[in-house]
Amino acid sequence: MTLHDLLTPTPAPPPYGEWGEPERLRHLVFLDGRLIDSWSEPVEGTSWAAEARRLDRLAAPAPEPPAPPRWQLALDWLGDRVGGAEAVARLHGEAFDEPELPSDCLRLAQRERIGHVAELLDAVAALRHDADLGVALRQALVALWRSDPDLVDHAVSARSVAGGLAWAVGKANGLLHPQGTWRSGELRDALGLTSSPAAMGRSVQAALFGLREPARCSWWRPEGESDLLALGHAEVLLPEVRVRLVRLRDRAYAVRAEEGATS
Repeated sequence: MTLHDLLTPTPAPPPYGEWGEPERLRHLVFLDGRLIDSWSEPVEGTSWAAEARRLDRLAAPAPEPPAPPRWQLALDWLGDRVGGAEAVARLHGEAFDEPELPSDCLRLAQRERIGHVAELLDAVAALRHDADLGVALRQALVALWRSDPDLVDHAVSARSVAGGLAWAVGKANGLLHPQGTWRSGELRDALGLTSSPAAMGRSVQAALFGLREPARCSWWRPEGESDLLALGHAEVLLPEVRVRLVRLRDRAYAVRAEEGATS
């Protein structure tokens, strides 16, 4: 064996117990600082076997956690859309009342901006002849002001804010293409925007969802369910959407109870 062979890194060993080659344990003999002999042998049966096992344990990849049951995935998916496990438990299909717009301790310019955005959102709902959508859009405006007032206050225009809110709420309710028939271009034209409302819509989503961690399997969604944008607020969802989500929640609760009874 040459010095080059000795200095060449040895390939990573397989887990302990799978060795048949005498390459894992290598002995080097030096005399007066000079290498005069070397040999290799299996580590099994030597005084270094216990250390080999320890190194194997350290090098072994951590076992992957078991996949969560489907009922838990469904509840996590719901939680992202309505605001967590407690919000899932409180979820109902009844219509929400129209919220009062923020007004306390606001500057005149802020009140005017909020009022202008609300009027534009009302116009969007009127185009679709959907009073429930009007309530959901106003709920989203109030939630956005509470989460990130600067996004409303410092946006380039009230139309931009309204477009972002309408895009996000439309996506959250499955109204926009490809889930629904409504297209972003129609929304852009209705509000007189010069660009797609999607960019502001993504900012609205980030503000409404906040700093909460998304579900472990945020890529997963229940079979047959639309790809609803996660906003973390039940009040921005239309009653018919919440009715469907309530049915999904109740099915998940039922399966959880059945599995708990048999475990």
